[in-house]
Amino acid sequence: MLSVNDAYKLLINAQRELSTNIISQIDELLEKASEAYYNTDKLIMTDEEFDKIVYIYKAKGGIVKVGAKPTAGKGIVGVKHRFRELVGTLDKTNYVFEAHVTDATKKSVEKWLMTNANLLYKQGIRKISLAISFKFDGNSISAEYVDGKNVSSLTRGQDGQGMDLTHVFKDHTISSHENVGIKYEVIISWENYKKLMEDLSVSYANPRSLVSGKLGDDNAYDYYKYMTLVPLWVKSEEREMTRMEELEFIEENFGEDNDLFLDMRVYEDIDISKASIKHFLTELYQMYTKYAKERDQLPFMIDGLVIEIMDTESRKVLGYVNDEPNWATALKFPYMEKKTKVTGFDYTLGDSGIITSRVWFEPVEFNGTKHEKQSLQNFKRYEELALGIGSDILVQYRNDTLTYVVPLDTENNRSIQPHPYTSECPVCGGEVGITETRTFAFCNNPVCEGKAVGRIQNYLIKMDIKGFKESTLGKIHEAGYLNSIIDLYNLDFDKVSAIEGLGEITAMSLIGTMQSKVPYDYEILGALGIPSFSTSKAKELCTVFTINDLMDMSAVEVTSSIISVEGFSDKTAKYILNGINENWELLQFLLGREHMIYKEYADKLNTGEKYKIVFTDFRDEALQYYVEMLGHKVTSSVSGKTNILVCPNVNGSTVKLAKAKDFQAKGTGIQIMTVEEFKEFVGYDK
Repeated sequence: MLSVNDAYKLLINAQRELSTNIISQIDELLEKASEAYYNTDKLIMTDEEFDKIVYIYKAKGGIVKVGAKPTAGKGIVGVKHRFRELVGTLDKTNYVFEAHVTDATKKSVEKWLMTNANLLYKQGIRKISLAISFKFDGNSISAEYVDGKNVSSLTRGQDGQGMDLTHVFKDHTISSHENVGIKYEVIISWENYKKLMEDLSVSYANPRSLVSGKLGDDNAYDYYKYMTLVPLWVKSEEREMTRMEELEFIEENFGEDNDLFLDMRVYEDIDISKASIKHFLTELYQMYTKYAKERDQLPFMIDGLVIEIMDTESRKVLGYVNDEPNWATALKFPYMEKKTKVTGFDYTLGDSGIITSRVWFEPVEFNGTKHEKQSLQNFKRYEELALGIGSDILVQYRNDTLTYVVPLDTENNRSIQPHPYTSECPVCGGEVGITETRTFAFCNNPVCEGKAVGRIQNYLIKMDIKGFKESTLGKIHEAGYLNSIIDLYNLDFDKVSAIEGLGEITAMSLIGTMQSKVPYDYEILGALGIPSFSTSKAKELCTVFTINDLMDMSAVEVTSSIISVEGFSDKTAKYILNGINENWELLQFLLGREHMIYKEYADKLNTGEKYKIVFTDFRDEALQYYVEMLGHKVTSSVSGKTNILVCPNVNGSTVKLAKAKDFQAKGTGIQIMTVEEFKEFVGYDK
């Protein structure tokens, strides 16, 4: 099979009309890449490499097959889609403005839109309507419904072969009794992705890979509850739907808060003129740059925006090419992944004694920052990756940190032996043990100094107590004065100042820092190192219960009380219960010191009239948290029950704003406020 570089050279040097031999080789490479992308979590090339090959191939007359054949044994069937229009994919663009294009293998929305505008103008069309929505990053399926019941759910497949997933989505129903086909993007939210990774001890690069990996499993139905079906297109057997009728159908059957509508924007009756189109492109560019930076803050993965021409007449004129509608394009975000090579490995010890490996690689740059190392999830992931010095890897950037390393299935990697895991603790040099499930590696030395110091340092970080260097903690520990968190509060000035390398000033500073911190109770609970329980989650819990409340309950009462709070699972409740029991003496000590009760503060805020509030065209997590603490509810969609819509510009063009104005016209009493007006209204002055 061709390598990526060989494919580039072959296509670039080829004559305008590709030979049968070249077509065969490129088809084979693209098919293998698609199989790896859709059916596994081991890729053979980056997204950018794939898109470049596809662009050159199509420019020279090649026809790209959409999707991938399912892996053998994954419920392969001959697929016949009753609604063929639901199977198509979208052509890709990478820039908004043509002037920004710096790579000949990439295209702009401006060129796509102006080309279509010229064609429509020649057909006598003078106005068009446009929409912008998220490009969800999951797996596409098309489903058919009869009397509201799902009778068929099929993947797109390839060459007539796909997966029948009807058994997975058999419980999915709609309220309409119309016989329809619906194209969905199957996604898993970041929250459910993390939950599955933790609960099942599985390792997937991202939610999209997890969906791909689990849809074809024999027990795929077990994962249905973790998946979200985002409706994109609708076709009816009984009538021809306009795009607006499709959106109305989606709203009626999936609700106003369905993810497609989260920030969908519709621009109606745009003149087919350069000035009007430039104005639209300027607004698109603002939305594009915003979400290119903020996509990690969304509850699910998106990898771009979809721009579509809405009106039926224009769609009929523009038509399709090889199942790609000419009336829509997918504007991809910048690629946040880079190919590089492994240069080495090292290991760190956590405060619980768990050893974490780090892989070092040739530096890559994201957003102007250089990165050259990444911690791996656990020993199991280390074994799965089977990396060695010189291995080709894909480094993916997410949530402002490097979060994942993906192995590439290349010829080079097949010749490299996996690097052996360390046999010694990186702190004490003691023997390394492996858990029975081969999930974690740990230090077997019960008196390893790294365990005690690590836990104390972790506590200080989570309590936001600054001034304690790791080396300073190590010296106090070695002197025998610091073996537990309680010892932090009982440091003796004379003893600490006498330690070589510290002195009186350091001793005075450390002791003063510990005595001056007056924490909230949620900070105490969140700093204990309870698994899957962050300080922010502790804050949520302590809005409802004090720590003393929980300590006064029986084990059964603690568990039932915690899971009654929205967002807390049974597993998290058990972690918290165990954490409280394991740290009983420490909690009694810390609660015996001066501290603040967060529930009392929350109860004071939670007074007065309560509103249902919707934000549109901006995100402000601190403001949202503040108004929720006041007892108001922030929802994602506008309805007749919405009291206030908050937006940067009351003359904007979001779907939510248009809907709020419709409700205003009907006399529902909904208020529309700018962000600044709303902050003043709720007394938010941060």
